[in-house]
Amino acid sequence: MFYYIKITSDTGKTIEIDGRDKEKLQNALESLEIFIDTVDENVNDRASNIVNRINLKLKLTEATNSICKDFMDWALASSGDDVYRLVHIDVYDTKPQVIRSFDIQKVFVEDYKESFIGKEVTTAELKLIQQANNSKDFLHDVARL
Repeated sequence: MFYYIKITSDTGKTIEIDGRDKEKLQNALESLEIFIDTVDENVNDRASNIVNRINLKLKLTEATNSICKDFMDWALASSGDDVYRLVHIDVYDTKPQVIRSFDIQKVFVEDYKESFIGKEVTTAELKLIQQANNSKDFLHDVARL
């Protein structure tokens, strides 16, 4: 599997991870998690508070260094037009065919972490969350497998 991820702010600033034709980026994305989460552990109905989350884990390499810097800059922003962004994700199988597509609006950085472990393993983790009361702005499409 490989991925195309484009994150766009209202000012037009973009961050792109395009693994469609770039093998170095295909191999750099260690994990992508998209989940719909209830804030409380013990929910008793569907009206409970729901949050949409995205977690990315990248190897920090020469190919991803500028992407990770853009993530860090976004994580440091606390106000303005660049805080909340549209996240577009296409997930491809090996054919290549899109098997999942997501557009999630009003997303901000919950946490950003870079880990430098030993000489070889270096990773960047980005935790994104959709702004409260925007869960209806979670568009998704499932392609036939």
